[in-house]
Amino acid sequence: MARVPEGLGRGWTRHASRPLPRGDAMTNGKKRVVTAAVIVVGVGLLLLAGGLVAGSGNMGFKLTVAMDAQGAISPALNSNSGTNYVGLPYRPRFDLTNAQSLWFAIIAAEPNSSPTINRHNKATDGFFFYAFGSDATNSLSNFALQPGEAYSIKVTEDAPLPVIGAHVPDTIVTLYKQGEGSFPPIGNPSASGTNYFAPPYNAVAATAQELWFEIGQDGAIINRHNQVTDGFFFYAFGSDPNDTCVPFSQPGCNNFPIVPGEGYSVKVTSTLNYQPLHY
Repeated sequence: MARVPEGLGRGWTRHASRPLPRGDAMTNGKKRVVTAAVIVVGVGLLLLAGGLVAGSGNMGFKLTVAMDAQGAISPALNSNSGTNYVGLPYRPRFDLTNAQSLWFAIIAAEPNSSPTINRHNKATDGFFFYAFGSDATNSLSNFALQPGEAYSIKVTEDAPLPVIGAHVPDTIVTLYKQGEGSFPPIGNPSASGTNYFAPPYNAVAATAQELWFEIGQDGAIINRHNQVTDGFFFYAFGSDPNDTCVPFSQPGCNNFPIVPGEGYSVKVTSTLNYQPLHY
């Protein structure tokens, strides 16, 4: 029986073995317009008539991720800094391979957006970044886009980023605990056990609680960026699963919706080689 995940807005159903997104979803103050989803086969990505996408993997996507500039959400709910946590499909369109290509895609959507694309540095909890004038030959600033990795993107004008891609069902995402792993630039381990994670666009988990149970660690913490404060809503052991408030309407929002196109900060207490569940 189809169900509508609470907080995702109208137009979402999960039916049989796949979701069929249609229409608009209002989350975190943003409108994320999901154009189409379809079962696909083949190699590469091909945009078909009517907005359908063909490509590798078992599910293709076309949607627009609305990135908000500072002060852009609404008069009462202003974005503090214009920072957006963004997740891409595990196989994005063929020309999105690195930070530079993502930067140009955002500029094409909004020429005045001046994007800064940040990749979390697990070794320091700082960031590598790509912005106007960055060295495209430096692999730390012009980093490769990785399946399952989320990015923090700051824009100076609202930027509706068109996203086309497909899921790769057998992708393993490694979530590292504090003190493990080897990360650039000099191979130090994870400083805090924090991982910037992008769930699949066709994820089974529809809420923070469902993602927490899927990860399966009592000490795991699932964080969602609060654009008003640049802090975080979070779900952890003992959080109230009934606290499903609309973001920013009250202080809690523990069991927030998992939204296609949005990235999350996930902290774990044991390193986990994790295959995200998907439809």
